[in-house]
Amino acid sequence: MKYILSSALILSCLLIGKGASWLLNGHFPGAIFGMLLLFLLLVSGKVHYDSVYPAGSLLLKYLPILFIPAGVGLIEHLALLEQAVWAISLAVLCSTLITLAAVGHFMQKRLQS
Repeated sequence: MKYILSSALILSCLLIGKGASWLLNGHFPGAIFGMLLLFLLLVSGKVHYDSVYPAGSLLLKYLPILFIPAGVGLIEHLALLEQAVWAISLAVLCSTLITLAAVGHFMQKRLQS
């Protein structure tokens, strides 16, 4: 019964997030809205951690299985990836450096104040 209730809570947040995404013409992923809603409910104390733990831990246990289709997709499009390897590498490097610089800047500002 605990799995059903915690799954229902997680799925409710997902469906509300999907609905919000639909209302905004899909400019933002519904799953992100749903996760944000669940996060806000947990932080505000409206939903307790124990309420979502059973289904959440079960989902995390089998999470690696969800990466199999992505890996197969990468293998299927390996030729396309080989053509764009330099562009992809440059994008990854630049985004990593920008993120590192931004986090460093904000942490310095936070530690100084």
